[in-house]
Amino acid sequence: MGKEDNPRISQPPGHESKYEARKLIDLNLELQQFLSASKYSDGRIREFNHEFSLLNAYMKKHGIIYYTDEVGESFRSMRAESAKSRTRQSVVSSYIHKLNCLCERASITNHYAKNPKSINQNYETLLTKYLEECALRGNSDATLRKKKRYVIDFFHTLQISGCNSIEALSPELVIRASAAQTPQNSRNSIKGILRYAFESGYVKCDYSPIVPKKRITQHFPTVYSVEELKKMESVAREQNHPCAKRDLAIVLISLRYGFRSGDIRTLSISNFDLNLNRISFAQQKTSEPVDVPLYPEVKDAVLKYYH
Repeated sequence: MGKEDNPRISQPPGHESKYEARKLIDLNLELQQFLSASKYSDGRIREFNHEFSLLNAYMKKHGIIYYTDEVGESFRSMRAESAKSRTRQSVVSSYIHKLNCLCERASITNHYAKNPKSINQNYETLLTKYLEECALRGNSDATLRKKKRYVIDFFHTLQISGCNSIEALSPELVIRASAAQTPQNSRNSIKGILRYAFESGYVKCDYSPIVPKKRITQHFPTVYSVEELKKMESVAREQNHPCAKRDLAIVLISLRYGFRSGDIRTLSISNFDLNLNRISFAQQKTSEPVDVPLYPEVKDAVLKYYH
């Protein structure tokens, strides 16, 4: 074993560091009490217990008596080689981060909160009320923390796109911002707050149905800008040829909803409920049903094309 691979073997308490060297068994007991009080899921607690067992064996193997941040970093590096999945590496990082917080005698925070994303007061007010509603429905503290993180990421992406209030939301922005979110399960949180915004009167349309179920592989912001989308629509409106009305309807449906080209191609007037203002059809690729609001500008273009 090289010198750089061997963390300080038996550092006594009081070594020069902002972190206090402590016995791992004491740290883990304190961490378990925190996890239980914070209502962490049984699955996450089992994952942390697994990392405790591995870290304990690692320290015994190298003759390490006290845990320090250097020991944690060395263990994290070792686990990065054996834990290939990003999810497992995230669990390891979270566990080590929490141990370091305890060594620092600081409040335990989430390891992803080193560079927290900020959102403006407009979004913050909506988020606070949404989380209060979720708490009344019985969501656990752990679930509320996840929802808060996912929604902040979503709102932060909207702000980057130039949408600084929930009232300025549009279908294009919803699709682009939700598609940029990495965790697959963030979609439900995004749908939830969009549905809440509609039911509470913040927006006039329920945008939750158009949140993509799967992450689009194109990474934000490698997408069309708002200006480019507006230019596409403007060009479509300026056309004056026999197929101009059809093309405008296609462009608006594509821009507003992000439907697949194959689905747009097979749409007929029977898919548009002009009384209830809905679009409904079965996707060609997945056979899954789609039922979304029919926006006024799309309805107008469809009517002009068919009539």
